[in-house]
Amino acid sequence: LKTDIEEFMDNHQQLLLRYRFLPENIWNFDETMIGKQNLTKGSQDKDDPVPCQADEKMAEHITLGLWTSAAGQWLTPLAIFPLKTVPPLAQSVLDHFHIAGQPAGWIDKDILLEIVENFFVHEMNTRRADRNEPVLLIMDGHTSRISLTPEKAAMLWNGHKIIISLMPAHSSALLQPLDLSVNGEFKKVFSRRFQHIKNEPAPDRRNRLMQIAQRVLTRVNNVDCICYGWEHSGLWPFRKDLVLKSTMLTQTTANQPEVETGKKRKRGPKMNKGKVLYNGLTEHIV
Repeated sequence: LKTDIEEFMDNHQQLLLRYRFLPENIWNFDETMIGKQNLTKGSQDKDDPVPCQADEKMAEHITLGLWTSAAGQWLTPLAIFPLKTVPPLAQSVLDHFHIAGQPAGWIDKDILLEIVENFFVHEMNTRRADRNEPVLLIMDGHTSRISLTPEKAAMLWNGHKIIISLMPAHSSALLQPLDLSVNGEFKKVFSRRFQHIKNEPAPDRRNRLMQIAQRVLTRVNNVDCICYGWEHSGLWPFRKDLVLKSTMLTQTTANQPEVETGKKRKRGPKMNKGKVLYNGLTEHIV
């Protein structure tokens, strides 16, 4: 792992020196999960020293795709539901999240390619004063990244001056700016804010969960928190020594657990196969 990280950091330094990216053009994309939480109840019989525990399922899991820049900026997050069709969502949710879905609830190659080629490209072309300014998008090595083939990467560079850089496996805890800042703060604050309501209908719970998530993201996506993650990753400002001296180099990340799919629900237009709703609309941004 240390060798892989050294190689990645050397390549990253070469990219910084060659293209001289502005910090507002250096971006990180990562996923975090909300909703799959259990309320644990403890009970203990006087003759039984081992407490009995019962888990009450609070909500389905929902994957959030988040974006931050080395300048402390953030973009509209992506919400991926474990559904094939769009659930009933409040307008306030559609206003603050792009919506996608597939049965497992994780990001896949189709969704990733769609959100990068349309949303991210559009945002970069809108934000840059000069479209020839190079952009660097850093991501981990999740299996969904296979959609960013060399041919697709070449198209992103030739057409939009966007470079894709993938981290080595098991290095996110050290190199991923979002993992070192916003993701952790989000989960910590969200777990305090979201309270389980027994027998709450699933559509109501889903909307309440997403509305709370939006407010928490607004709070934790501040310049100080975002820049903290970039600084401690050593990616911006560049500090290779900061990464290599970390005691976490010998650790590996655990595999994400498989998620059971629920019953099929026919609700709203289909949104699998990479389809993303941008502010509630299915049309691609051009």
